[in-house]
Amino acid sequence: MTFLQPWLLWGLPVILLPVLIHLLNRLRYRSVKWAAIMFLVSATRSSTQSARLRHYLLMACRMLILLLIILAMSRPLVGGWLGMAAGGSPDTVVLLLDRSASMEAVEPGSVASKRAQALQRFAQSAREGGRSSRLVLIENVLRTPLELQQAAALENLTLTAPTDTAADLPAMFRAAIDYIIQNKTGRTEIWVASDFQESNWKPTSREWQTLSAQLAGLSQDVRVCLLGFTADTGPNRSLSLQSLACRARAGRDQLGVVLDIRATAPPREPFPLTICLNGARSQVEVAMQASQFRYAGKLDLAGGVGAGGWGQAEIPADANGRDNVCYFAYGAEPAGRVVVVAENLPSAGLLRAAAASGTSRTNQACETMAPTELRQLRWHDLALLVWQAEAPDEAGRATLQKFVEEGGTLLCLPPGRSDKPGPFGLQWGRVETAAVDKPFRVASWEEHDGPLSKTENGANLPLSAVAVTTRQLFSIKAEAGATPDGQGVPGIDLAVYADGAPFLQSRPVGRGRLLVGTTLPQSDWSSLHEGTVLVPLMQRLRRSGSARLADVQVAVCGAWRPAFEQELWTCVDATEPKDFRWQAGVYQCGAKRVALNRPEREELPEVVDQARLRQLFGEVRLHFVAGEMARETQSVKSEVWFGLVCLVLLGMLVESALLLEGGAWRRTRERRGWDGEAHA
Repeated sequence: MTFLQPWLLWGLPVILLPVLIHLLNRLRYRSVKWAAIMFLVSATRSSTQSARLRHYLLMACRMLILLLIILAMSRPLVGGWLGMAAGGSPDTVVLLLDRSASMEAVEPGSVASKRAQALQRFAQSAREGGRSSRLVLIENVLRTPLELQQAAALENLTLTAPTDTAADLPAMFRAAIDYIIQNKTGRTEIWVASDFQESNWKPTSREWQTLSAQLAGLSQDVRVCLLGFTADTGPNRSLSLQSLACRARAGRDQLGVVLDIRATAPPREPFPLTICLNGARSQVEVAMQASQFRYAGKLDLAGGVGAGGWGQAEIPADANGRDNVCYFAYGAEPAGRVVVVAENLPSAGLLRAAAASGTSRTNQACETMAPTELRQLRWHDLALLVWQAEAPDEAGRATLQKFVEEGGTLLCLPPGRSDKPGPFGLQWGRVETAAVDKPFRVASWEEHDGPLSKTENGANLPLSAVAVTTRQLFSIKAEAGATPDGQGVPGIDLAVYADGAPFLQSRPVGRGRLLVGTTLPQSDWSSLHEGTVLVPLMQRLRRSGSARLADVQVAVCGAWRPAFEQELWTCVDATEPKDFRWQAGVYQCGAKRVALNRPEREELPEVVDQARLRQLFGEVRLHFVAGEMARETQSVKSEVWFGLVCLVLLGMLVESALLLEGGAWRRTRERRGWDGEAHA
């Protein structure tokens, strides 16, 4: 038994109060032998013994009541049948299963992955809870609630199988809250199985404030139980694709492949790295002297770049088999254009220069135009649209909406005038100017994914060095990024100022995305004009926007979706079928091909500790269970304070019965003249 508020146990000496009162009452009386009463005492000795027994029972009952009150206030947790019997089975159990790639790690001496252990724990706890609870599964890929008939089916479901994706725990909790509200689930427990990987939990996200407030404010009685799988795993190596480039050398085409190999500890012996390109296999020996190794190789393309192709790289199996393979595909690069629609000509020129490609890519162009020229814009080969103006007219808004929903990328920047509307429901606020020598600074940003991520050599973009002297914040209406049911999708802060305001925010809109920045790249606004952040940002947005135009893509598993739902994508790297929604590999649909790899952030070792998790959930009732103990008999514990309160009420009824019986006995003695004190 454990307690959520153990400090209240210091009040246990209070249960001795009835004994102390009993002893003090005995000190009030002094025995005096009186001949006239001795015969009455002998006649009523049996009745006196009954009264004394009743008195002791009453004292024990009061001590037990005090003990139960203190224990109930301490909120004890009890596992097994006792916990379920005292706490009662919940009406609904929502299972949040993290089946990301990192959950496939295997501990030393075990054959089951963390995900497999989580399924065993879920099934075990559900069986102990009885069949009265409704079981609902929400996993990290689809995040669609699935009601289960029985817990035994968990391990055989497709939606509990291993994946090559990442997890978004805030989004999973949003799905759980929506299900609880819509289905009026009653008393609910949310069980979460996770390795507490920081990149999946996103503890710095401001969304946790909203989630914790919603959970605490639900009309239903909700408790969160976290099953942590944080034990160290065995030696592991991971392989990831860093870059892929086609080059012409000596009259022949070559494919430059850059791979990163990371290890928890440098291997003692060399190991093979196998690369397969269009069915042709090659192998090199890798000897790692440190925990990270970068391989750069050139592969001859017999059919040329235009013919296209695919390949994969692989290292030997270890503690986690999901991070030993990566895939790539190549083909002719699309001609993607960048258009800057601006009213501010200095900013337009800087943005155009940052987005323009080098001399080696003459098929890519960048141009500027005024908002009034929007009707003349060619959309079919547009990769990125930068909007630095007020909202367009009705026809222009419809055109922008279609462009983004079909996979386009739109970057909106401040118009420079206060209280002006922008596209997609943007409402620009007033222009803020920082104090002299105290510019606005970027405090944190998403450095693992997105346009502000680290460079190929692992260096961070120097966002902390960017000095913002002028900024213009914004608000956004629900129609931006609206879902089919009309609910707005929350924005993701890619970079945040020190005061918590967004520097750059991203919102999904259909298959594309809307990005909103709050400053301009000119000297009287910020130091972005220096180019160390602006150039890589614009180039990355251009590449991601061009992906919708290419027949060949390299994307992230779990984040990529087909342009049209009707498209049929089949796996070409294996004979058995795969599902592109959660399995890495190379998939093809007609002339189009995509290589999907697991997210690189799944390799990050940082985890969120229990103290930080308690802060995230605020006032929500939270309980931790060591997930690695699933092989033992420990079960998920339940709070039994409700059962203790019932016992307190029962004890009070027993006390009342004893008091009533004692009062009736005294009245009988008085009627019969047996009360020696009254007739003395």
